[in-house]
Amino acid sequence: MTAGFERLRTLFAPLARRKAVLMFLGLGWFGLLLVWARIRSGSLWLPVGIHAGWVAVFRVGRLFFDIRPEPVWLVGPGWPPVVGGAAGGVAVVVTWLVLRRARRG
Repeated sequence: MTAGFERLRTLFAPLARRKAVLMFLGLGWFGLLLVWARIRSGSLWLPVGIHAGWVAVFRVGRLFFDIRPEPVWLVGPGWPPVVGGAAGGVAVVVTWLVLRRARRG
């Protein structure tokens, strides 16, 4: 009877690790960026395009650039890299700045 709960616990156990906090923080900031883009543009297409661009850079870009899993502070604790490191934080800020600048022009 408890086998299902045990399986559920083992599935979610990695999310309780300390290093997962940085990943959640980075994903949270990225999510807020997408929400901001949706509200500012009034369309869902802009956040979809931003997400597709990020997937292209962080996933497909690995085919062209040798991205290593270390240093962790730079690329984040997850592999393949997500937005839990300094590079992800810089990417969120740069994307936000580009969107702000494009909106004014």
